[in-house]
Amino acid sequence: MAIFDNLFKKNKSFQNTHNLNENLPVLGRQPAEADDVIDDELPSVNRNKGRSKFIDMLGFVTLLGAGLLMLYFINTDNKDKLEQQPKKIEMARGLPPLEMPELPAPAPPAPIDVRGTPPVGVNSQQVIPLQNAGRQANKPALPTWSDRKMSGGILVGAAGSPSVSSQTAHQDNAVNGIEKPDVPSPLALKLKSTVSAGVSANLLPDRNYLITKGTALDCALETAIDSTVPGLTTCRLTRDVYSDNGHVVLLDRGSQLVGEYQGGLTAGQARIFVLWTRAKTPNGVIVALDSPGTDALGRSGHAGWVDTHFFERFGAAILMSLVKDGLTVAKNNNSSSVTIGGGGSDQLATEILKNTVNIPPTLYINQGEHIQIMVARDLDFSTVYGLELKE
Repeated sequence: MAIFDNLFKKNKSFQNTHNLNENLPVLGRQPAEADDVIDDELPSVNRNKGRSKFIDMLGFVTLLGAGLLMLYFINTDNKDKLEQQPKKIEMARGLPPLEMPELPAPAPPAPIDVRGTPPVGVNSQQVIPLQNAGRQANKPALPTWSDRKMSGGILVGAAGSPSVSSQTAHQDNAVNGIEKPDVPSPLALKLKSTVSAGVSANLLPDRNYLITKGTALDCALETAIDSTVPGLTTCRLTRDVYSDNGHVVLLDRGSQLVGEYQGGLTAGQARIFVLWTRAKTPNGVIVALDSPGTDALGRSGHAGWVDTHFFERFGAAILMSLVKDGLTVAKNNNSSSVTIGGGGSDQLATEILKNTVNIPPTLYINQGEHIQIMVARDLDFSTVYGLELKE
């Protein structure tokens, strides 16, 4: 009980203090006015509480109405689709099913008695159809227009089948006396493998006397090369050429090689082909080479400086164009004078260009250039050389 008495006393003292604060004036104003001023100046959380509730209710009603409208339209569309589907099905099933009528069986031919004698007054020509009646009866009856119309798909399918068409073409070729061989398809040709003939290995006869195919001969040109016209050229070996086993010198250093070349390079060509035909040693041994010349890397042909003859090919045409342009400028400056030039200048420039544009390029190779010759065949020196054993 003492605890409740203390709480009652504290609560009573708090009420007295609150009553005293209410009776105190605020800066010379009345107590009621002071409360109004304090309420106006202090922020209030619950001041707009009623307005916010109204806005929330309005938004909820709006969302609810929108949802109901959406459900209504969705149900309406589903009903329309369900109503339209039976109509389409009924329209599709409105026609009766198509049935193919049965073809009538061909009537058997009537029997004809040809054993009796013809009556008097009947010509022999009238009996001929009766004799052929049996053959005609065996032939199938021709279809009528209605039969062809009803079985048109079957006839067209049979006529368009590949077997019938191939048989018809074969019969036509047989009648005309022409038999076309069966041409294999591209796939059949690609499925066939390449058959190469087998070879057997052999032994070189005596490697001490052989310079084998593929040996490179280093040579220095004695004469210059000009591709304007065909000609001959010579070179000298710069080192000894040994046999296949590397024991015997077969072509001595300083041996002379003779070659020939064809002139007339084409546009864009920068190498000339030289065929080296013969080699001669200082001892008088000669051998036929018939091998092509290459560069230091083994590429066929000899490279050199190429003169394209640009000014010879286009100089005259350029000069004629300049003259024409000069005449045109003079004509424009002196418009009152007589007309100068005409279509003849264009034709003249064209003719000059036709005659000079086909000048071939020229390749020049100076003497002393190092070249190589690729041996194109096995060279056998066994008929001119002999070996002796030294102790």
